[in-house]
Amino acid sequence: MHALLLSMVLASAPASAGAWSDFADLFPELPCHDGWAGCIVDGEVLGPDMVEGGDGVPMPAAMRLDWFTLEGTGTVSPFVGLSDYPTALAQVAPRQPQPRAEQPQPQPRDVAVADVDPVRPDPIDRHQPGRDNPVIRDHGRSNDAVADAGTVRPVSTPDPVQDAPPVGPRLPPAQILPAGTQHQPDPVRQPDPVRQPDPVQPDPVPQQVETVSNDAVVDVAPVYEVDDSCDDLVALEPAALMGQLSPGQTECLEARIVSTSRMTEKDKVSRVLIMDAETKGNRSKWESLMKRHLEEIDRSDPDLCFKYAIFLSRKGVGRAHGVIRWSDYALENKATWTGGTFVSRVYSLFKLKAEAANRIWQSSEEAYVADRSDENEGKAQKYRDLTKVYSREWLDYARASSQDTKNAMALCVSAAGNRSYCEGG
Repeated sequence: MHALLLSMVLASAPASAGAWSDFADLFPELPCHDGWAGCIVDGEVLGPDMVEGGDGVPMPAAMRLDWFTLEGTGTVSPFVGLSDYPTALAQVAPRQPQPRAEQPQPQPRDVAVADVDPVRPDPIDRHQPGRDNPVIRDHGRSNDAVADAGTVRPVSTPDPVQDAPPVGPRLPPAQILPAGTQHQPDPVRQPDPVRQPDPVQPDPVPQQVETVSNDAVVDVAPVYEVDDSCDDLVALEPAALMGQLSPGQTECLEARIVSTSRMTEKDKVSRVLIMDAETKGNRSKWESLMKRHLEEIDRSDPDLCFKYAIFLSRKGVGRAHGVIRWSDYALENKATWTGGTFVSRVYSLFKLKAEAANRIWQSSEEAYVADRSDENEGKAQKYRDLTKVYSREWLDYARASSQDTKNAMALCVSAAGNRSYCEGG
């Protein structure tokens, strides 16, 4: 019997159960806009996997713009409404609020009113068991005490329902008055008098103020005494190294060079002026001071001659003769240098002389081409020979000091016209 019932239940189960397609309208498979992970936009399934982009390159389905075509994808707009489900939910009637139960109003109790002093507490112990002690629970007074006070109205037994605190605003406690006293109503409170606004005070009349001329008070700026003396050259050297010599100090030093007859003092003062002009960046002043120092005071310092020759080499062919001159003076005193300084500076001086001679030669050749006179031809040949000699000196020293010979060899061959002169021993 049990087996028969079980088989009937199993046979009827598939008939009562519906397929998933029966609920397709209620529950879409990919309702993306309802917050699920996938959806169907224009027939294309968009899920967490990759989709094919505009050029066939896979890209995430969540991208709003195509990476290559910059066109909008199916998810370009996030402002898509929720799915419209056809089946309406059952309308439920709104719940009606239940009426609030009316609270019972407390009934006033009978209060004893007597023209007597307050009754003291009953000295009898009210809590002793087996003792007849009828006590009025109102205000802790006994019936005997109330009877001694005179005629009173009976006090009702407290009712837990009627004695409950009323619902609503709390009222002030009732006052107990002596017998035969009429209740006086509270005096009516008079409204506060309206405050009158303060009278408007007129603006004060401006008083005539006596002005004082600016000429009466003169702000005198503090006067600092400027020291333009130049007696201590050692103290002036730091200011000269920073280019901070004042015009007064410069004039003082110039006057000192003219007034002194000792060449050692002239040399020291001139060097201070040269340092100050160089630090200030006044190149024209520095050039004039350097030229005066080397031509009138001292030319035995190879450092100053070397520096002045480099300065003149940047001024073009017009200063080429000066480059050769001061390079020779520096080479005369090259023994002052030692080590790497000697090697590098001697090499540079030979290079300066050869390049300066080459500039003069090229300028003479251009003049000879413009005017083929015997004078121009002689100058061109003279400076060509000079370039050949100076380039050969440069080349020989470069070989001896194991330095670069490429440029020196090229200039030597150009001036000599053949390599045999430059390569000869």
